[in-house]
Amino acid sequence: MEASPGGRRRRSKTFYGSRKGAELELARLRVLNDVEGAPPVTFSVAWATWVEPWIEKSVAAGKLSRNTERMYRSSWKPCEERWGGTAVGAPKPMEVQAWLDPMSKEQARSALRMMRKAAGFAAKYAGAEAQWAGVDYDLPTGAVRARKSGTYTWDEADALWLEVRGTPLEGAFLASMFGGLRVGEALAVSAPRLARVEVRGFRFCAVGVACQMERGDGEVTGDGELKNPQSVRTALVPGRYGDALLALGGASGSGWLSDRGEGIPMGRSAAGAMWGKERLPMQNLRPSWRTMAAYDWGLPDHVLEPLMGHKMQGVTGKHYLRPDTAQIAELFLNSLDEKARLRIF
Repeated sequence: MEASPGGRRRRSKTFYGSRKGAELELARLRVLNDVEGAPPVTFSVAWATWVEPWIEKSVAAGKLSRNTERMYRSSWKPCEERWGGTAVGAPKPMEVQAWLDPMSKEQARSALRMMRKAAGFAAKYAGAEAQWAGVDYDLPTGAVRARKSGTYTWDEADALWLEVRGTPLEGAFLASMFGGLRVGEALAVSAPRLARVEVRGFRFCAVGVACQMERGDGEVTGDGELKNPQSVRTALVPGRYGDALLALGGASGSGWLSDRGEGIPMGRSAAGAMWGKERLPMQNLRPSWRTMAAYDWGLPDHVLEPLMGHKMQGVTGKHYLRPDTAQIAELFLNSLDEKARLRIF
């Protein structure tokens, strides 16, 4: 029943789904329509009413990536399980602390962030008070496996290439180590996204970066679903490294350079297992390239930053500079150290 200027009126809506889903929808509509006598806003209602639409709107506007969306939804699951039917203002700080204690530090941080996000929207739109949200909680301090730090030198990179040559990792290795792609981006490289670029007789392989691999084999994101909007770019792999990448593309039956052998690209988990634990993680290839390109090849920031998919600093960099692939290749070649040029080409 809804209070209206003409008196109390009955409102109805047909819902297809479970009873639990119907009850959640009824509660959500009561909150949205400010129905008199509506029960306190629960976490599930806050999520469905405000957080879900905010996430979808942010993704559509390019403010959130699909990866961030998936992370938010994953982090929400433990909140839903523990607090879904609880009023936003009901949890006691000690209850929240006890809920966080068994988690890993990162799980606790992410879950608490989503819990506070739901409470924040409820406070903003329904006036719900959540004193627990302002408490400084102790995050778990369990041991977290530290990622190996360090980068590969140019000589080490060439030696690694020999080790991975002929394996499903070769294409992704070349794209990351000599083109600066992130691991997920490199594993998603396919033959149609490769193109030969030539500047004054010097060859490059242009790699169109628009999607990336998830954890599982064959799980390729849609175009544009990268870390951020500017990550959609064209990377350049120079000289003999680019020639090898183009050759792999031409020889690939399925079109995927990291084909696991069944016509589908390899996911991050399988790639990490094949790469092995004795080496620096594959994630370290990108910083290795950045270090090598700056200190061994002599390339300046205004060449490297667009190739990495980073925004240039300042008003001019953010709003006006839009170099195309040919211009970047020309700058690349002009900036390249002469000794490095002889070794690359």
